Amino acid sequence: DANQLPAKIAVSSPLFALTFDGQVGFANGLEFTGNTTISGKDTRQFARSLRIIWPEWAGISDFQMSSPMTWTSTALTFEKVRAKFDENEATGIVAVKGTRDKAQITGTLAFETLDLTKYLISSASDARTADSQGWWSRIAAAWSEPLIRHFDADLRMSAKEVVFGDQSVGNAAATVALKDGKLSAQLAKLSFAGGSGSGQVTIDQSGLIPKTSFHGKFVNVPLGDLTSSLFGHRGIEGRATITADLRSQGLDQQAIIRGLDGDVRLDLGDDGIVGFDLKALANKSLSQADGQAEVSSNTLIGELLRGTTRLAGLTVDFGLKSGQLFSKKFEFLSGNHRLRLSGHADLVKQTIDFYGALQERAPASVATDGQSGPAKQEVKEGGRSIRLTGSFTDPNLEVHESLGPRTATE
Repeated sequence: DANQLPAKIAVSSPLFALTFDGQVGFANGLEFTGNTTISGKDTRQFARSLRIIWPEWAGISDFQMSSPMTWTSTALTFEKVRAKFDENEATGIVAVKGTRDKAQITGTLAFETLDLTKYLISSASDARTADSQGWWSRIAAAWSEPLIRHFDADLRMSAKEVVFGDQSVGNAAATVALKDGKLSAQLAKLSFAGGSGSGQVTIDQSGLIPKTSFHGKFVNVPLGDLTSSLFGHRGIEGRATITADLRSQGLDQQAIIRGLDGDVRLDLGDDGIVGFDLKALANKSLSQADGQAEVSSNTLIGELLRGTTRLAGLTVDFGLKSGQLFSKKFEFLSGNHRLRLSGHADLVKQTIDFYGALQERAPASVATDGQSGPAKQEVKEGGRSIRLTGSFTDPNLEVHESLGPRTATE
């Protein structure tokens, strides 16, 4: 064809590489058609070279995309994309259309398995401190106009399995949108071990410091898997409903934790088991002199952790402010006892300070006035006061007899 010429293009730099093998056409203006491969080794550095503010702790270390490509004066289309970043592979279609104001990116990408472990849990060898980028260059990059303000995007993504460390979920689908420097991921569905959830993640890079928020609700969450992943042991068994409304800002993990605000609530019904013996805590022999447990805190905690309690209900309602977690409602219910705690935890220093009361519950009473409704249980007078302080890894537990009578009715 007289209007087409064979062409091979290769571009290489320390940040990315591009190859093209196909034809260049001239019949309807300049047009490229052929196979293209784009690859890169460090998205953090590449993003910053384009004046995009990027967190120190997140980034793809190895990226490659191959596809038949058509490039005209108005659009760039990748028809059968095969993308790979790190060990994740996806297929789909991506198109870029130019407008008078900015470029528009649309497309769909489907993953068999999407492993997010390394992007959420940074290793010590990969941790980057604030000194890894000079203050002058960071301020200059932050005040520069980010390139992401010059294009918008709308991508549909799905995965048959999403992996977080030792845990995995299935059948995830999300819409990822970028508009005016704000990245929003709408999680349409997420299925995992009989549970499901949906939510929205927003990352705003239009300002000096990136802002992040998350709003979501997850139903039938297997708490044993969750506590095992977070704390290394299965502290609670059962299925719960978890709702979260969180927001923060920062360039590294510590800054994000320090700036964390919002609310988290967990509700567990009457089919759960907690790895803590409430009955033993209520019946532990205390000193005659001061009504305090004679045994050491570590010994007492060890004894209590060897037992379990079947729950009649569990509500954990926490607020967060500047990295401080404080209790709005923290209540354990068993058939015979109620434990209520108040206090706070410092997520940066990893310390706790909670206090509360453990009381015996009377047998459920059935209404006799002809009104329908659930049976009620009274909380008996007295009980024990509880104080839990120290660090996450080495807590201190104090137990005292309550000084005065308590009267409370549920």
